[in-house]
Amino acid sequence: MTVFLLYLITRLDAIQGLILGYIVFVGFFSAILIMTAIIERTEESKLWIKKALISVLIAGLLGVVIPSTKSALMLVGFTTIQNIQGVEQLPEKTVKAIDKLLSDYIDESEEGK
Repeated sequence: MTVFLLYLITRLDAIQGLILGYIVFVGFFSAILIMTAIIERTEESKLWIKKALISVLIAGLLGVVIPSTKSALMLVGFTTIQNIQGVEQLPEKTVKAIDKLLSDYIDESEEGK
């Protein structure tokens, strides 16, 4: 796992926020276009409505597919632990200590927002 990939994982919440802002902006723009199309009934306005709605749909799907930072870090941690040879032989106290440390880290990072 590279440092750059870990950096991108920490930015996932910001990416989700950016996508949500795009959805709100284009959704508002689409609402205005729909009102204009009802009044004018031109082919150009219908084409713009289709483009705007398709882009909102794609952005919405991306927003659902992109995991939160917490979820992505848990996935990375889980796969990393699975790939470590000999993790089964660790004492139960060690595993609980690692779990508590990671839980505290996630709680601290959420409080810092």
